[in-house]
Amino acid sequence: MPDVSKTKRSLSLKAPAKLNLGLEVVRKRPDGFHDIRTIFQAIHLYDFLTLSPNPRGAIELEVTGPVSVDGKLEDNLVTRAALRLQ
Repeated sequence: MPDVSKTKRSLSLKAPAKLNLGLEVVRKRPDGFHDIRTIFQAIHLYDFLTLSPNPRGAIELEVTGPVSVDGKLEDNLVTRAALRLQ
């Protein structure tokens, strides 16, 4: 079970990283994603996710740490999941 911390105002959890030992792209699906075959190992590195209510009702993504995230906000899978929960 993932490590989860919850308060009345937010939910925090650890999202473990994985190392792909083998990866084969089988085909591209109509939804733009790919079917894959993979062998992976979970490793002891984590992203830390905190979900908090926004008084404006908007979905915002804040990324901190040494790694930058390129691309449009609406292409981020975390943001897309949050939008579906709205």
